[in-house]
Amino acid sequence: MRLQIAGIVFLVTMLYLASQGDRHENIGISQVEERRIEEADIARQVAHIKERDRKREFDKHHPSPRAHQLGDGIQGDTSIMELMDEFRGFL
Repeated sequence: MRLQIAGIVFLVTMLYLASQGDRHENIGISQVEERRIEEADIARQVAHIKERDRKREFDKHHPSPRAHQLGDGIQGDTSIMELMDEFRGFL
């Protein structure tokens, strides 16, 4: 009887110790490190979004020049050949 009780106590003790090992082996990263990584990722995403919005605002206020027509209005009634003759020294 004593041997059976000692065996049962021994098995229960071994099972208890074996179950405790799993808790300490799979620690991984701590919650503090995980939070720091998430905050850095969120800060990177916010910076990316702000940069994108800044570029969109810049494009709204400063649109790129587009040629809507061939002439830019400088020529007036003067022909291109006359302008070329007048500025021959500069070209």
